[in-house]
Amino acid sequence: MYCCAIRPFVLLLGLFVPAFAQTTYLQRYLAASTGVYLWVSDNNLVNDNLYRITAPGQSTLLATVPGGNVQGMAEVNGIVVTQMLCDSCPGLLRTDGSVGGTYFLPALTGLGILGSPLSGTALNGFVYFLGSDGTQYGGLFRTDGTVVNEVASLTPASILAVYGLQALGGKLYLRVLNTGALLEIFSSTGDAGSSFNLVTTLPNNNLVWYGPPTWIELLGSNLVFDVVGPGTGVTIFTAPAAGGAASILSQTNQGYSDLAALIGSKIFMRLYNNANGGELWVSDGTAGGTGMVKDLAPGPGSSTPTDFVEFNNLCYFLADNSPLAFPSGFFSSDGTNSGTKAVYNPRGQGSTIGLRQVNGRLFFFAPASARGGYQLAVSDGTPGGTKPVNIGAFVSQGLNDVWIQVSGGLYYFNYATSTANNIYRTDGTPAGTVLLGQF
Repeated sequence: MYCCAIRPFVLLLGLFVPAFAQTTYLQRYLAASTGVYLWVSDNNLVNDNLYRITAPGQSTLLATVPGGNVQGMAEVNGIVVTQMLCDSCPGLLRTDGSVGGTYFLPALTGLGILGSPLSGTALNGFVYFLGSDGTQYGGLFRTDGTVVNEVASLTPASILAVYGLQALGGKLYLRVLNTGALLEIFSSTGDAGSSFNLVTTLPNNNLVWYGPPTWIELLGSNLVFDVVGPGTGVTIFTAPAAGGAASILSQTNQGYSDLAALIGSKIFMRLYNNANGGELWVSDGTAGGTGMVKDLAPGPGSSTPTDFVEFNNLCYFLADNSPLAFPSGFFSSDGTNSGTKAVYNPRGQGSTIGLRQVNGRLFFFAPASARGGYQLAVSDGTPGGTKPVNIGAFVSQGLNDVWIQVSGGLYYFNYATSTANNIYRTDGTPAGTVLLGQF
């Protein structure tokens, strides 16, 4: 997508809208330091509207953009920046929470924003994204919420595609698919005038990779990442972050990995193979320290661990070890088989979602009953210290892990009904659970 002439978008000056104004679809929301910002589509899906919730029951309409197609939101220096893909979107829209301070940032000539989300790319007071600068594969851009600048170009003719941008250890890392099925990882400091530096190349070696690494983590001075290929399954590699050859930590004949998190000095990951299904794996950066932690759903069935959270120097996560495929709450793990234990088990009553760490406690939604529905619960990480919060039950179809955020020591969630999106925040107590607005 390349920028083009600006189609007018509407700024309604100082207009406060009722808390119960309803729209069709919640595209994104961000719990920021200056309020909760939401992008919602109107009833005919033509316009996208940016709201700021200023207090429970009160919100301000900051902007209306025709066909905005919101891709990502991020906060930088107290300013919320939105990445959008549409013919009428000349770059990035920024807001300081006021109507007058909500506008599209001046775009560079020929700038087209590529599909790299803003989230996860904040570094040293800037938000970074990939864009097309009129060359073959464009470059790296950044904004501090006031201007947009290109900081590095990536234009080798051998590049076939560029993928996810990620901030790790004070640098930005980019995955590239090159000619001859070569996978490459580049890094950049993100400084003005800097360049992309090649970290490592994975040669074809008569293998055909399905695509670039799904995830990359920084463990000490080394990168650890996964690559999937037919016949080789998933391969876990490590390479020096400063640059150098990659070496194999683990390889399966079939399978893939799609989720990982650095917790303490270990990387916990979800990895699938034919023999064990999707289970919890761990790596300490060595071949001997990389492998499956525990087969929670014995055999080829999958426990599908998710929502990895660091708490009390352990990895807490949601998983399913029931033969009836009912999620069985959440577990803790120190990365060993014997040290992986169940903390909460709903005993076949339903799903458990939204595990997050909030101010020294774990928050999550537990099944309210076998008939369906959720109730908020908090935990100190022990079975005896896991209790429901008496704020009522929510119908299970109305809650989704995607819409759960933590900001400023509070837990935010959206409960969708057939008529509205209901934005809540809670401190884990009934009195501290507030409906912020309905959209």
